[in-house]
Amino acid sequence: MGEGDIKRLCDRQGFTLIEVIVVVSILAIIAAIAIPEVSSWAARYRLRAAARDVYSALVKTRSEAVKRHENVALSFGQVIDGTAQAYVMYVDNGASPGQFDAGEEIILQLASWPESISLDTSQGGGDGLSFVANAAGFPTVVYRSNALLDGPVGGTVFLINTKNDTRQVVVSPTGAVRIE
Repeated sequence: MGEGDIKRLCDRQGFTLIEVIVVVSILAIIAAIAIPEVSSWAARYRLRAAARDVYSALVKTRSEAVKRHENVALSFGQVIDGTAQAYVMYVDNGASPGQFDAGEEIILQLASWPESISLDTSQGGGDGLSFVANAAGFPTVVYRSNALLDGPVGGTVFLINTKNDTRQVVVSPTGAVRIE
């Protein structure tokens, strides 16, 4: 390389307008392809996370019943202090079995479903749940201290996101919990 070649390289600074336009166009095309996929991925992720949370709440309900040697219930839609909760776990030792009574200890509660997640009301008889309702009308799962359900049937929580993806959390008649 001669002295003239080096001088020409040193005189050149930055990018040309055409180079900048080409790079910006390529980035715009890549973003147009990637953003919808990221949006779908995020919706599916939130749905899977919500299903895992329900699964964990049901497993915890079972383990709390065994640990405490008392019935422990998980009620969906239960009203606490005038507000309907997504679900509430409580020690079920009050006057009304399978129903939340004033003074019963609340172990866990979820005030509302995560963003873009809801119960699939096209399933479970119109409320997204197939559990038997307690006397107050709230679908409820009650575990006894022997880890079995207090009642002969299980049920399913049907979850859906805004992209119409679905997940189910199933409680078998023996009390085992799984995600489908």
